[in-house]
Amino acid sequence: MPRFLYPLATGKGRFVNGDPPRLSDGRARDENSSTTLATGSSASCFTWLLEQPIRDTLCGTRSSSSPTTKKIKAGRKHFGEFDPFGDFDLLFGAARLRLPIVEVPVRYKRRLAGVSKVRVSQHGWLLVGMSMIAFRRLKLAKWTGKLPRRKAQSHH
Repeated sequence: MPRFLYPLATGKGRFVNGDPPRLSDGRARDENSSTTLATGSSASCFTWLLEQPIRDTLCGTRSSSSPTTKKIKAGRKHFGEFDPFGDFDLLFGAARLRLPIVEVPVRYKRRLAGVSKVRVSQHGWLLVGMSMIAFRRLKLAKWTGKLPRRKAQSHH
């Protein structure tokens, strides 16, 4: 966890996103090719939508300060409340608040029991729908001047 707190403490980021090596040779062996393809596609889409490099949208490891998390949660209705895992709510909320997002490498170990809750065939369409909403709420809002400007960061 110190790697997740360091960017917050030093002001390098206000929202920290985990970045497992899903698309490299070190990825977890229990992922199939459709999951890997979906991860790469969503990362490209989110990088464009959020205007910040995002390599993994599905990593459940994230960090932000308590006040920042409260601000993100307060704006949850802006994108709709249908994200079953909360991953996109947090990323979209951080982008809407124009927070600098920092990615921190994480390592997954092979799953020893149970199965992933993510189903590409079912949740992939949800991702597409949420990306369309994010496009309207982030990109179009920016183009039409309805998105708050990024606040200047103070460096102490």
